[in-house]
Amino acid sequence: MDKNRKDWSEFEWERELQRDERRINSYFNELPNYIDLPGEEDIIIKKLMTRPELIPVGKDWPGPFFGGPDDEPEGFFDFGDWRYEKDAGAILSLQHLASDWNRCFAADISARCFKTGMAVTCLFGKLLSRTVELVSTADDFPALSRCLSKHICADINELVGLYRKIKRTHPTGAAYCDSFIAGLLEIREKFVDRLDENASGDDYDEDDDED
Repeated sequence: MDKNRKDWSEFEWERELQRDERRINSYFNELPNYIDLPGEEDIIIKKLMTRPELIPVGKDWPGPFFGGPDDEPEGFFDFGDWRYEKDAGAILSLQHLASDWNRCFAADISARCFKTGMAVTCLFGKLLSRTVELVSTADDFPALSRCLSKHICADINELVGLYRKIKRTHPTGAAYCDSFIAGLLEIREKFVDRLDENASGDDYDEDDDED
């Protein structure tokens, strides 16, 4: 597909995000087989390149696997200072929750919950990446914004489910799990509101306040 990504529909972005998910999952599935070898990332990328369904649309591989200045056209994803962008507060809230969780996980978690606890940590990382991408590209890529918002809400739902699983297997952690769930649900509401605004065409416009 040669058309500029700014013209992509939500369906096209969704397809590319699913490709991204498969690419990352495939990478980490292969990683244990090569992690002790020098240049393991290059080896894995060359192996993944043999699978056309994993190659990003409109990109020439090999290149930086997880993105970077050589992976996108100049200025395509200019993150800038996202702290002043809309919904930046959600990123800061997620950062605090992720940091608090890692402290709790390290200090007070049973061996039975180790795998689930690590899944929580990894999912927080994924959420932070998605939210930074969202606030940094929303104005120029509205279809991507809607797509990312839906993925963020789904990931938060998954994270809440993991905390409920921890509560069942680690009762002494129930109190702090409830606190994390409450914080996540509050953040999710912000992204649900964003989706509602996009659907109704009522996005906030600072110029309206000057009329």
